[in-house]
Formats: sequence, C-alpha cells, structure tokens
Amino acid sequence: MSASSIKENVLDYIHHLTLYDYIAFGWILLFFILLLIFSILISSKRPILATIFILFDFLLFIFSPILVKTFINQTVKKTQIEIINNERLIFGKSVIVTAKIVNRGKIDFKECEIKGRIVKAGNNFLKNFIYKLKPLKKRTIFIKEKIPKNSSYEFKMVFNDFKYAKNDYNISIKAECY
Repeated sequence: MSASSIKENVLDYIHHLTLYDYIAFGWILLFFILLLIFSILISSKRPILATIFILFDFLLFIFSPILVKTFINQTVKKTQIEIINNERLIFGKSVIVTAKIVNRGKIDFKECEIKGRIVKAGNNFLKNFIYKLKPLKKRTIFIKEKIPKNSSYEFKMVFNDFKYAKNDYNISIKAECY
C-alpha cells in the first residue's frame, strides 16, 4: 500500500464517522487522559505501578479504536449478506453473483462498500486458510442508495475473465455501510 492509498483510506473512514463513533472515541480519549493523570499522581509513591498503568494506558489507546470499530460494525452498522444466485456464463468467462444486503443495524445507511472475493475451494482447514490469503478474483462495488433499517437492497457483482469450474471455488461477500 502506498502512502496516498493509506491517506485516502483514513480520510474516507473519518468522512463516514457517525455520532456513535464520536461518542466512543470521546470515551476512549477521556479514559486515556484520566488513567494518565492517575498514573502521574501515584508515580511518586509507587513508580513501578505507575509505569505499569502508563504502559497499559498506551496499549489501550492503541488497540481500543480497532475494538470500537469492530463493536460498532457488529451492532450499530450491522449488515447481513445473502447470496441469492451464483451463475457462471456458458459462453463467456464470467461469473455473475446476485446477492442481497440487509440492514440489521440501528441507523439508515447512505452508502455501502461491498467487497467480493472468489477463493479456490480446498479440502482441509489449512488449504482453505491459504486460499483465503490469495483469492482468485476480487471485486469492490459501491452502492450509493439509501438502505433504511430492516430493509434490503439487491445487487449484482460480475467477475470477468474467470476460468475455473463451478465446484472449484467459493464466493464470499462482505459489506461495510455508512
């Protein structure tokens, strides 16, 4: 990943923050500051304990945004993907996947980023894990339709130049909605 790609991803993430995100990150910052002040106050009497608290505080400050994002995506921005149809074209080298995204979250979605991956089908756990690291095809689409709470939106995803037989691959689709 290049620096401009990372910058673009960070700006895109900041652009799509909701009120729930701001509240959660505010609590993280407040807890960080309070634990840091507490560590400074006890540092003269218990320097080892203060050092442990400071290390714990910085570890929490680094890892808690990841946990908050995961928690918010599983509760507030929860989505469900249902693959309706997986069709390989007879005369072309394409696979057309028809799927439906369902808004199971607590807010209305304004847009969604949907990532589809086709991975080779393996016959054991280790092979499946290795195949997930290097998918055969990847595709990302953006849906700029409003999806209200407890409603769905049907979409199609096309994978071109695909030459594997129907039983040789698995399709996975993930969505992140804002």
